[in-house]
Amino acid sequence: MNLRMQIYTTKEIATDCESVSRALNKGCKRDKVHYKISGVCQVNETVFFPMEKILDNDKFSYILAPFSGHSKDLIQADIFTRWTSGFRTKGLIELSESFLGLFELVENGC
Repeated sequence: MNLRMQIYTTKEIATDCESVSRALNKGCKRDKVHYKISGVCQVNETVFFPMEKILDNDKFSYILAPFSGHSKDLIQADIFTRWTSGFRTKGLIELSESFLGLFELVENGC
């Protein structure tokens, strides 16, 4: 199969985003086939992480991390800061009182 999907609730993500990050990374590297997360889709309290099979040598790792605040300027600054550290922004998850970003790091040749 060329597409996988992991689905979590915002409660699961808010309670332990580190465990969800680990599960996403494990799901991308299972069965000797590598996948990358193509985006984040959120419908109310359900968050979908579609994963596409990759054929090149690039490997990816993911982290869920909080944004500094709710304003456009703070979110933009966080995205830029992550980008300068080598991370790509894959999406934003709205929790009850905060936002989390899904960030991707390319691990070439792993």
